[in-house]
Amino acid sequence: MLVPLGSRSGRGCAKGRGRKGARLLAALARRPLWLLAMALGALAWAAEAASLALAPVPVVATVRNAGRGLLAVGGGRWREEHFSRLEVAGARCSLARQA
Repeated sequence: MLVPLGSRSGRGCAKGRGRKGARLLAALARRPLWLLAMALGALAWAAEAASLALAPVPVVATVRNAGRGLLAVGGGRWREEHFSRLEVAGARCSLARQA
């Protein structure tokens, strides 16, 4: 059942989309800040995997969610991003759930 659906979904795609994706990836790879972000993302993934091997899952999840809360606060202050009331309420609920 999944194979026929998958084969049909590819028929409507325009040819040459893979080239655009490759060009986008090549353009991004020339940006040092993007490369740094990708390296930090890989490092964070490895650190989380190591922490899951060493600590209980609830501890790792609490620290990870606290970090996300700090990123939201930092984004609001340093990057001058504005969050809606719903987004702020969601962040607060996520942090309160971990406490």
